[in-house]
Amino acid sequence: MEYKPTDTNDIIGNDDSALPYFYIDDWKEDPPSNLLFTGQPGTGKTTAAFIIGNELGYTVHEFNASDERGIDVIRDKIKPLCQSSAIWSKRLILLDEADGLTKTSQQGLRRLMETSQCIFVLTCNDISSIIPALRSRCTIFTFKPYDTDSIRAYVELLKRKDVITPDRIIDAEQLCIHYGGDLRAIQKHLITNTPIPTISTDMDIATMQIAAGDWESLHRTMKDMISDGLTLHALMHRIHEHTCSIGLAAEQLYTFLCVWGDFVLRMHQWPLATSSFVDYFVATLYTQDENNKTERR
Repeated sequence: MEYKPTDTNDIIGNDDSALPYFYIDDWKEDPPSNLLFTGQPGTGKTTAAFIIGNELGYTVHEFNASDERGIDVIRDKIKPLCQSSAIWSKRLILLDEADGLTKTSQQGLRRLMETSQCIFVLTCNDISSIIPALRSRCTIFTFKPYDTDSIRAYVELLKRKDVITPDRIIDAEQLCIHYGGDLRAIQKHLITNTPIPTISTDMDIATMQIAAGDWESLHRTMKDMISDGLTLHALMHRIHEHTCSIGLAAEQLYTFLCVWGDFVLRMHQWPLATSSFVDYFVATLYTQDENNKTERR
């Protein structure tokens, strides 16, 4: 079961001027330019595009750029839509995960944006992967992770919509900590009514394994936390928080931070399963550790 909001009454944040919902009434009189939504997964970017299309009376055509990255999707699918669009057939073209498009595809998209009557909405996790020419043609909105107050309001919304029972007692703070503000993961947890796994002990164990250079055990611990339902974003956030707090030697800490930072950038564009991301992350920590040992000999 999944709850899919269809208008601004079904979402949290419609009174926040930093989010696009705030401007929908104005856009009904004066349609927006192209839009670019950026932020981590699970913060409502795709949902916002569909709500905007619905509220403004546009037909939404969705394409996922992580599946169709090349110039062919621009030339063979999106361009014909733009050419057949007319004032009486209002179209919104949603390019989800647009940071997965090749540079050539983005250049082709730029030319379509200049001439089309369609509204383009691009979503991305890593805005630095969007070429400046596209960014300059869009109004940019940054979707932030949901904080405890927003999650608390979201729980009340789901109760009013009878998605969850009114008598449910929900610890919004624990949800925020565990899922890192990922509302998609939080919704799944609330609807399935599964318990939040207790991971603080596992995270402490993982931190000690990093300190000891026990990469094989760290690999198992991180895979277990993912299997228990921890999102990748929350895992990377909390392992950084814990590792920085235990007083590692400078060389060891900075080695970890270099690898960690590189993988946080990779995280939003990772095309495969979460478990394979963990595989590569730990393997890189191991390789860097071995290289450091070799240099010291």
